[in-house]
Amino acid sequence: MYIQQYLNNQNFSAISPITTDPESLQDLSLLQAIFNSLDIGIGLVSENNSILYNNVTLGELLKPLSTVLPEENIFVILGLKENKISDIHRLLTRNESWEGIVTKFGKDLKITLSPLNFVTPRSIDHMSDAKFIITIADHSEIIKQRKILSQAKESAERSNKSKSEFLSHMTHELRTPLNAVLGFTEVLNSDPNIVDDNRDSLNEIISASNHLLCLINEILDMSRIEHGELKLFCEKINTSELISECISLVKPLANKKNIQLLQQPSAVSLIKDRVRLKQVLLNLLSNAIKYNKSNGQVLVNTSKPSPTKIQIEIIDSGKGMPSEMLSTIFNPFERLGIEDRQVEGTGIGLMITRQLVKLMGGNISVISEPKCGSVFTVEFPVIADSHSGKLSAHAQTNVRPGKILWLGEGSESINFAKRLTELRPNFEFEQTQNIDLAIQIIKQNSPDIFLIADEYLLRIKEKLSSFNKNFLKDIPSIVVVFNKPLINEVSAEGFNITTHLPLPLNAIDYLGLLDNDFIEK
Repeated sequence: MYIQQYLNNQNFSAISPITTDPESLQDLSLLQAIFNSLDIGIGLVSENNSILYNNVTLGELLKPLSTVLPEENIFVILGLKENKISDIHRLLTRNESWEGIVTKFGKDLKITLSPLNFVTPRSIDHMSDAKFIITIADHSEIIKQRKILSQAKESAERSNKSKSEFLSHMTHELRTPLNAVLGFTEVLNSDPNIVDDNRDSLNEIISASNHLLCLINEILDMSRIEHGELKLFCEKINTSELISECISLVKPLANKKNIQLLQQPSAVSLIKDRVRLKQVLLNLLSNAIKYNKSNGQVLVNTSKPSPTKIQIEIIDSGKGMPSEMLSTIFNPFERLGIEDRQVEGTGIGLMITRQLVKLMGGNISVISEPKCGSVFTVEFPVIADSHSGKLSAHAQTNVRPGKILWLGEGSESINFAKRLTELRPNFEFEQTQNIDLAIQIIKQNSPDIFLIADEYLLRIKEKLSSFNKNFLKDIPSIVVVFNKPLINEVSAEGFNITTHLPLPLNAIDYLGLLDNDFIEK
């Protein structure tokens, strides 16, 4: 196309050999030198398919022994059949271009034929019949590389298929004897006459066998998902009951680290595969516990942010993750806490979780910050059920629009708070480091929650001392955000300090503040 545009802008008399003007001859030599230096073949073709002009490269590509193709039929040289020639002419008469690959002299040549969109000056009698421009490029190496890549891809796909089939067969073979080990161990463990030391050993065998069985099942699920063999059986599910069931199952794991498991009351129903949704929740809850700190918290919140969406959030107060890790945690064999060798796992749990959520028509996302915890959100579209009645939820269905103003610095905490606020679509978040601007915002549009960094308290009091500060009483909730424990209780006339939030910000505390303050009573 660039060659075509260039030719369209040229006065073709410059290459006419009939000129005797020295300057024109000099221009002709320069233009011919430019065209002959290109590694793309260029030529002009008449209506009867004869070559009127070609550069050196075109001659070398089509006739290696000669660089000039005087009046030869381009389609004869290319060896094209009559039906193909007719198709090409049909395109050219419609002012369209034709592209194709032709093998010539052991080379794969990319041919482009385009109509000429300029009128040849009458002074160029020998080129007055020029109708088309042809460009030819040697694509042999490109096509060779494409074939190599295609073969490598096919080989990798065959290897991957063989690997998946091997894993599937292997895990099936492993699961049968493992079930026998578990069964007989539980029979032995049920004997009331077993001494305590032996019972402890049997419990260790049962625990290790169950762990191994979970790993085998994960590999089996991965194989089924890759082969498209995982089947879903949808039914109406009471999410509150299912979450309670999952919390009961992971409670022993939480008790080992003294982690508190919390569930936000809800009355949301879903039409999904109960077994697979339970698997998703158990995996997310297990991770929230395994990567949490001792004496931490895990909160499960079910909500309906809009009439067409249902959300399940698993919020933890754990170590959190840096932003660069968030883009890879759903990839297979990516371990969340690979630096912590005490955390068990295969690295495929989150990958399977995401695939299961997608198979059920949903989406999973994560928000996290180091030392601030993580929020995993599973979102499903609402599916109408004639027998289920109207869906309802505790949190977002009764939430009124709210405004949040943060006065303070610290980009990491502010960005984290902003992302957490985005999980509550009805809320607006605004932040400033300027006290005068904060006062102006409060006067014009009083926020529902005013977050003040502790180092700003004294400064804003000094600002407010010059005029009536009682307007702050209109703010329902004023929260002090601090970097270190406050030595003295901060309270003054005109301030309605309701609570304090320590930094780094805890996801559970912040979302709890929003949910508790914004629910219509």
